[in-house]
Amino acid sequence: MARERVGRLQPIEVDAHVDEDADGDTAWFLIVVLADPPTGAQTWPIDDIVEYQKRARDKALELSVPWPWHLRFRPQTDAPQEEDTEEEV
Repeated sequence: MARERVGRLQPIEVDAHVDEDADGDTAWFLIVVLADPPTGAQTWPIDDIVEYQKRARDKALELSVPWPWHLRFRPQTDAPQEEDTEEEV
């Protein structure tokens, strides 16, 4: 999935790791870094995101990756979070 183009989505990087999720369960986390959304858009085309999610699910099932797994999308130039921009006094 790291090299697979889906619609207008082309992954730049994919990070896959196992960690504990919010429920305390061992889970797979897949972080997909994509080129920034098109100019003027706040996110990527929803149809492409849904299709990527379906393909990732199908691949996880094909490879017998145990549930749960969490798929997240992140833009290439991720803007700093509010707490990152505050200066300490």
